[in-house]
Amino acid sequence: MKKHLYVLSAVALPIVLIACSSPPLPSPSVSTPSVPVPSIAPLTVLNGRVEGQERWTADGTATVQLMDARLRDIASASAPVAADGTFNMTPPDAAAVAPLLQGLPIDPTDPWCKGTLTMTPVAGLLEVDAAGLFHAGYFMGVLKTSRTNPTIHDTDGSVIYGTTARHWMYADQATRISGADICGPASVSRTFQMDLNLQKGWNAIEFTYITKQSLDSQHTETLTYTNSTNAELVWFDNAWLPLATAPATMTGARDLKNSVPNGF
Repeated sequence: MKKHLYVLSAVALPIVLIACSSPPLPSPSVSTPSVPVPSIAPLTVLNGRVEGQERWTADGTATVQLMDARLRDIASASAPVAADGTFNMTPPDAAAVAPLLQGLPIDPTDPWCKGTLTMTPVAGLLEVDAAGLFHAGYFMGVLKTSRTNPTIHDTDGSVIYGTTARHWMYADQATRISGADICGPASVSRTFQMDLNLQKGWNAIEFTYITKQSLDSQHTETLTYTNSTNAELVWFDNAWLPLATAPATMTGARDLKNSVPNGF
């Protein structure tokens, strides 16, 4: 059996070392949305369809395996794929995800970060945007929800590009995450913007990553997280893996008595 290939997530970027003489941090310009918290029920079933991979799925021996952002397998998070590409998965429970839980994507005590980002109450989180595809027990590649947007040349000569996707996120208790933090000096800053009301269990979120490189060597990155009541995930295969180019579609079925409509 082939071993898993471990790669960096689309948003796993190099660490920038900052000199003591760097200019002061800019203040975040994003306002903190206020509650009320929308009544969004946690996902109770994860349904999906793998499309464009018929050479692996047509004989009915394929399986999918959910992975975390570091491409580590999540226990009890695999399902067989039918010949037509469909599958149904019971969301991994608390015990399965406990070893993989993390906090906010930044350290609130980091002296190079400044802003209003808070999580109340503090909860353990697990973000999922990758799934391994197996055929007859052999690892075929990784399906990702992120997709690269077209490169945009701004009017001032800047180059802008990024990714946008819908992810699943597990929270070990209901929590509110809001605000924005800017990390690093203005010349190489990264902004985290979050407006999430997470229920205990599995949630659907919208994620956008944008980076801008200007002619004067200013490099800025913006990562935005918001709730999504549309739990359908459109999954794309990584270009460097030997998979077809068509996307895979994955959906999450909610407890309809508590859900509300919406539309990463």
